[in-house]
This record gives sequence, structure tokens and C-alpha cells, in this order.
Amino acid sequence: MYCLNGMRMVQDQHYCMRVKQLAEETGPDYIWLDTHIDNEKAIRLYEKNGFTKMERYFFIIGTQVFEYHLMAMPVAIAIRTTC
Repeated sequence: MYCLNGMRMVQDQHYCMRVKQLAEETGPDYIWLDTHIDNEKAIRLYEKNGFTKMERYFFIIGTQVFEYHLMAMPVAIAIRTTC
């Protein structure tokens, strides 16, 4: 998992480990995330780490429309991968 730290992206291993722990405890089938369709760097990173594009959706704020990819990874794969 990655998060913004100021203007640069950094890996947050604690957050990643916590997401995996919660997935093991609660037993969902998938871990879901979304990313803007133009964020190619993030999309490549997530695909490299086991996420796949599932759907596209639109988020509207006032007159602005933003398009996102909804991505998912099976929990069984997430638990076996490193953060």
C-alpha cells in the first residue's frame, strides 16, 4: 500500500500489514481499492502486486467528473504477498 507523504509517494508497510491482518480476521474474499484512471504509475504498481481492474466508475463533485478504476485482489493472494 502506498500513501502520499507531502508530494512524494512512500510505501506504508504498517498500513499494508494491518490490512492483511484485518482480512485474515474478518475473512472477505477480496481487498478492494480505487485509483484515478490517469494514475498509470499506481495502476502498474497495484497490478504488479496482484490487483486487477474490475470496473470503472465516475465520481462527481459539482460540475467536475472524475473517472476511477475499481481494483481488487483475492485475500488468499494478499496474505501470501509481502508488503
